[in-house]
Amino acid sequence: MSDVNTTEIKKLMKHEGLSLLVLFDFSKIPYTEEQIERFREWPSLGQGNHKKSAFNVAYFYLEKFRPITPNYFLKNIRVC
Repeated sequence: MSDVNTTEIKKLMKHEGLSLLVLFDFSKIPYTEEQIERFREWPSLGQGNHKKSAFNVAYFYLEKFRPITPNYFLKNIRVC
């Protein structure tokens, strides 16, 4: 998942102020909170002195398909 959202996450990390990444996952095997936490271990943004800001992730997924049972969690990502 982190490979797919690379550019969006880098934009959020550079943005000063409040920011939110909203993810909708309709797959049969949704990500766990621990997998979303891996956004903290993001690689370097390149040369220069980049200020990294924290951002929030709202992750919506289907817990069960029959009957359809939606669920979600919110995470605050503070980049190392």
